[in-house]
Amino acid sequence: MRRRKYGQFTRDKSSGTGHQGQVIRDSSPGTGHQGQFTRDKSSGTVHQGQVIRDSSPGTSHQGQFTRDNSPGTSHQGQFTRDKSSGTVHQGQVIRDSSPGTGHQGQFTRDKSSGTGHQGQVIRDSSPGTGHQGQFTRDKSSGTVHQGQVIRDSSPGTSHQGQFTRDKSSGTVHQGQVIRDSSSGTVHQGQFTRDSSSGTVYQGQFIRGVYSEFCSRVFTQVDNVM
Repeated sequence: MRRRKYGQFTRDKSSGTGHQGQVIRDSSPGTGHQGQFTRDKSSGTVHQGQVIRDSSPGTSHQGQFTRDNSPGTSHQGQFTRDKSSGTVHQGQVIRDSSPGTGHQGQFTRDKSSGTGHQGQVIRDSSPGTGHQGQFTRDKSSGTVHQGQVIRDSSPGTSHQGQFTRDKSSGTVHQGQVIRDSSSGTVHQGQFTRDSSSGTVYQGQFIRGVYSEFCSRVFTQVDNVM
């Protein structure tokens, strides 16, 4: 016994199923759909309403979207895809030429270490880390110092401001330092070394016969006592 259907309907030529009202059937085998729809040519999925499908295989999206050229996910609205890492960022993204991550807003990438820094970054030529603002890198030790740094030629530590390095001991002194040619101690400012006793005196010092005589007498008295 054949069953009648009342009202308007359309039979799906492929599946044989009858549908009430207007039915639009896509050319691929599947199911009829009510109203307006678009079938995704790649995945075979049917979507209600207007669907824009990107050329790469993936997912269809409702409304306006932009898909990046690399395989991945489509994003709503304006976006920029990092050409190296493939990461997509919402809004404006500036990407450095080296592989890494895209950064929001203005940034500078350290050419050596590959680290991105927000804002202005000054990078020294030696491999290391980028630094905010003005800095000087110690060519020997590789240590970076904020502000003005003076580095002595011998390997050691950088110092802030003016300094003098003792060529013999390798010790660095702040300010003006005078080192006598004989082995001994480094002294701040002007000094005189006693050629006989080896004692160093700050400022101008004159050694005379009386001073030498007194020194010998006091030495003999100390020895007797």
